[in-house]
Amino acid sequence: FSSRCAFTRASTMGGRIVDAQGKFNINNLAKADKTLSEPDFALARALCAELQIPIAQLEAISAQLRVRPALTLADVPAFAAHANIFTALPQRTAINVNTAPPVLLQLIGGDKTQQIRDERVTRPFQSMADFAARTGSTPQVEVSGATNYFEVEVEAAVGNGRAREWALA
Repeated sequence: FSSRCAFTRASTMGGRIVDAQGKFNINNLAKADKTLSEPDFALARALCAELQIPIAQLEAISAQLRVRPALTLADVPAFAAHANIFTALPQRTAINVNTAPPVLLQLIGGDKTQQIRDERVTRPFQSMADFAARTGSTPQVEVSGATNYFEVEVEAAVGNGRAREWALA
């Protein structure tokens, strides 16, 4: 969702809301016991190859998550440059296949990607079981048709002044 309003010639306000769970959560790389989540690492490795991010960056993140509770995108600039694909949420989360970007959906859905894209428009997926039943494939990573996290961005301008705020809700 995105919106922009002009109140006068000299002032505007706009904002957008993005489903954060439609992105790959870098904190999914570590399980609760701090061990590596192999399926999430494999998906992240494929994303890195697709986006030309050095695999060393991914390995460094995985090592950090073994000793830190969670990372932010600011901790990993190579991933922050792809904030439309990656996020850093405070806990492990399923990927919302109803809002996932094409590159992520391709890696999850493989040859079923077009079917998934078509179906999610007219009949959104409700759960991982629903996804598996309708596509005939079970993804290696956890997927969902719902979200608990949204990125909210608001920008206002008055005269020459501008303000921008971002929050995770």
